[in-house]
Amino acid sequence: MDKLCHVANVSTIKSQSSATTRRLTLSREYADVSNAYERGRGILNKLFPKHSLEDLEHLSCNQLLALLPDASLQVPSSSSSSTFPSPTQLSTQLAPAHCMAGACDSPTATILDLEPSADQEFEWNETEDDHIHRQFSEDDVNGLSVLFETGKHSYLGISSVPTIMRVMVHSSPQLRKAIQKRREMQLLRPRPYRAATPNTMAHCAQPIINDEASLVDAYFRTVHGITPMIDEPGFRQCRAQGGGLGRARGPWLALYNMVLTLGYIAANDDNQPGHGIYFARASKHLDMSCFASGHIYTLQALALYSGYYLHYLNRPNMASAIMGAVHRMAVAMGLHQVTPSTKSSSSPGSNVDARARTWWSLFCLDVWAGTTLGRPIGGMWDVERMASSPMHLGANLDYHSISIRTSASFCRIAARIQDRMARLPLLLPDELKQFDQGLLAWHADIHPIFRDPKHCPEPIRLASLTLQYRYLDQRMALYRPYLLLRSLGASNRSEHSARDDTAAIADTCVTIARETIELIKCNWYPNQLVAWNSSWFLFQAVLVVLLGLSSATPETDIQPLERDILDSLRLFNEMCRWRSPAAHTHDLIQFIYESRALEEHDSGVEELLSDEALMILLGFEPNSELSWTSLFDAEQGSNDLDMFGFGS
Repeated sequence: MDKLCHVANVSTIKSQSSATTRRLTLSREYADVSNAYERGRGILNKLFPKHSLEDLEHLSCNQLLALLPDASLQVPSSSSSSTFPSPTQLSTQLAPAHCMAGACDSPTATILDLEPSADQEFEWNETEDDHIHRQFSEDDVNGLSVLFETGKHSYLGISSVPTIMRVMVHSSPQLRKAIQKRREMQLLRPRPYRAATPNTMAHCAQPIINDEASLVDAYFRTVHGITPMIDEPGFRQCRAQGGGLGRARGPWLALYNMVLTLGYIAANDDNQPGHGIYFARASKHLDMSCFASGHIYTLQALALYSGYYLHYLNRPNMASAIMGAVHRMAVAMGLHQVTPSTKSSSSPGSNVDARARTWWSLFCLDVWAGTTLGRPIGGMWDVERMASSPMHLGANLDYHSISIRTSASFCRIAARIQDRMARLPLLLPDELKQFDQGLLAWHADIHPIFRDPKHCPEPIRLASLTLQYRYLDQRMALYRPYLLLRSLGASNRSEHSARDDTAAIADTCVTIARETIELIKCNWYPNQLVAWNSSWFLFQAVLVVLLGLSSATPETDIQPLERDILDSLRLFNEMCRWRSPAAHTHDLIQFIYESRALEEHDSGVEELLSDEALMILLGFEPNSELSWTSLFDAEQGSNDLDMFGFGS
């Protein structure tokens, strides 16, 4: 018996020892695997600092190689070289060497070189005290400030308008020569900003509308159709009764005066500054303390402030920051979980319906503003996890329910596209076509009343028109990186720009831009809100047409493109009566377009200045380091305006 116990004890000890050995072995193996994982992750971070493992795992070998930064492509720092790179060297550094050789298998590398540097400090200033009373035509999102505005800029990715401007300057010797020539000869001196042409102003006197009832009507006739979050009958009843009482008094005054602010803009041209009076009243109730309490009126007032008014004042970064805070407030109020039912309790005007419309209006406003930012959404709007669905918003077949349902359905697709392009802007052709098929399917399925803006019912006429603009603009942004790639290739005279797979996609982008111009030409009508939206989308479309023109091959028929540009210039002139910054946009487009003819008509200036002289003309020290940001940074003050001949 003792012998058996001894054998059992020995067996137990051996078993325990074996288990301990296995645990130690597993522990060492885990440590080895963990260390190997950390080392591997460190190497991946060095190779692909801008991309997560999730971004990389589905890419092919060639696609991974395309993302690898090439040290030979980096612009030399002042410490490593005392010679400033020439324009030819700069082109070589911007485009990979194998692309220059005409055998580019990594277009992503070229596109990613246009991304702002991670080492750059992004700062901006949108705090001018008189911004309410002056209408600036530029900010760093719409791209005009890239050339004219003093100060630093915010982060903007590949989808942004400034990226188009950078590629234009890089790929067009004529444009660079035009800048140089304008600066040398000083043909145009800085001049006061022209609000509208005198002849137009003399023949089209617009009466000032400031009756509050008329302004409320103007708001519900225009803005409300785009984002129908306010319960209109309840709002009018509350106004008739003197406004909110008690704790609701402040939120009510904030909302009421924001409605008057936007109603004033809708009812007048932008030479009338009265909107600032109503906003001053609203702003008393929209300071930082308004975030200390949650009220639906406050939320809606902040949505109008950040979703419309700040963009009208050309303060897009301030608008984006406040919209982020408004989103957090909406979540704290539980709006993300509101699910209207088909019961009568959720009929139009009910509290549940208004809360659901407010949530989806916030979503739409933020997505619309993000189309040309190129910034990651960062999970702010996880549409797949929202309890609410835009499909419920169409249960009631009134015009406004149809409008918000149609807009929200579009924005669900657009949000996914924007988030994907912010992470990897040059989508593979198959993925690009899949996204575009989603947009095309959405457009084919929209309600019949949204198909023709010209014959759309008045309450949602503006909503229908602007949504058509946004649909084409999102498609254009989806295809645009390939057009940028082709323009860079055209500037290098490389053969890869003619490759079928990229050329067809680039051509599609130009086709969509031309369709946008035609849509605007046929459907815009005299109203400040219409002119504001139409001129913005027209600006983006004509920039794409200009890119298409600059990268056209000898076989391309350029006459239709030139007609579209001339039509756009005429439209800008028509719109500046209602939206005066359109005059500045007109001047910029005309300057870029006419620069193409400089080489043909100016045989006396066949050679560019020396590299050093050109850098001095552009406001740089000859031995300083060049970056795309510094190329367009207007730190030099008013002289930068002289360079292009425009005053602000």
